[in-house]
Amino acid sequence: MGTIKVTKPMVEKITKFTKLRNMITDFLKTTGKRELVNFSEFSLEEKDELIEASTDALKIEEALLPIYQKYFTSEEMLDIISFFRSKTGQKYIAQQQNVSDDVVEKVVPKLILEMTANLVDEIGKKRRGSGS
Repeated sequence: MGTIKVTKPMVEKITKFTKLRNMITDFLKTTGKRELVNFSEFSLEEKDELIEASTDALKIEEALLPIYQKYFTSEEMLDIISFFRSKTGQKYIAQQQNVSDDVVEKVVPKLILEMTANLVDEIGKKRRGSGS
């Protein structure tokens, strides 16, 4: 019995739910504004239009398809899509940015301090050990 391959529509649904497509296009637009090509003769508005048109033409889901095929089966992709459609999945999506913000604001600084203390301790042990 053959398994169904992960398909482009599956990837499209995942990128829509997770806003991955938006993140990729936003990154590419920002990168494009750094003048990957010389288009200094155009106004800012014209540059924005050109960048918008060039990102709209990209086949993002087609580029992502082999990656999703590498890590997930079609059954797993359908489970992920079902999760994102669920009440809990919708809450996860809605709260994802808040969770990320809290991690960056509250957890990472504590971990940096802890890591710094660990490094100081390890450096002290190494120095004491090498001086013996």
